[in-house]
Amino acid sequence: MNIKIDELWKSVIRPHREEYSIKDLGPNDFILYGKKFTRKDYRIIGNQGNILQCSFYENEECIENNESLPVIIYCHGNSSSQKEIKHYLDKILKVNINVFAFDFSGCGKSEGEYISLGYYEKLDLRIVVDFVYKLPNVSAIGLWGHSMGAATILMYALSDPRIQCVCSDSAFSDLSTLLKEIAHNQVNLPEFIHSKAYEYTKKSVISKINVNIDNIKPINNIIKLGIPIYFIHSLNDKLINSNHTKNLYKSCGSFFKYITICDEGGHNSIRPDNIINEILNFFKKYLGNRIKI
Repeated sequence: MNIKIDELWKSVIRPHREEYSIKDLGPNDFILYGKKFTRKDYRIIGNQGNILQCSFYENEECIENNESLPVIIYCHGNSSSQKEIKHYLDKILKVNINVFAFDFSGCGKSEGEYISLGYYEKLDLRIVVDFVYKLPNVSAIGLWGHSMGAATILMYALSDPRIQCVCSDSAFSDLSTLLKEIAHNQVNLPEFIHSKAYEYTKKSVISKINVNIDNIKPINNIIKLGIPIYFIHSLNDKLINSNHTKNLYKSCGSFFKYITICDEGGHNSIRPDNIINEILNFFKKYLGNRIKI
């Protein structure tokens, strides 16, 4: 029984870590749709002193012409890395939006032992936004997150007026609720031990990373969120129930909020072209050509 309970806290702060090589990101210079693009790799210091591995994908023609373009900062899920953006990169670059992707602390090639499902990640995100904001030729910044990355941007966006719009894919609304669902559906703990398992997990997380999981509630951060937001979730998501996103949508204070519940795919499924087109139309509409403050 203790082994199953240990699985629960590990699912929170030490899930499987995706490993990859920089070569897996592709060439630094490449041609796409007849245009030249470049990928510049950076290593910046995160909130806890960990080195964060980052990549910036940029239209070379705009660099040469000193033309500013909007940037999407992509935030990956808990058992993933910046490689996740490769599924959508070509489509984003095609519509004249540059992309900044990175590994959160404890993920991919970034330093760190544990993750925190948004608590410390939002502090790393602020450092990343600061870094991107200072890059030349950046006209506006939008955030796109999946799973843990989506929860992170929901907990972060309200605090930063530089963020123009966000896309939340498969976020959880309340970590305590999610953990109870995982204990029941994934770890298969008997009903009578759920309360004990939760308290054990809570104490384990506090002792290892000094975070109270009761405080990780993205739904509390979006009531006053006023910027445009696009929510997406799969109806067949077996890890995070789509009700999480439905509740987030209902609670969000923005007048410019949109939601798509997909009939196909699961938690980590690559979104189909029609959904990606909707997301990119959203970003094109709300990023526009705004100039930095």
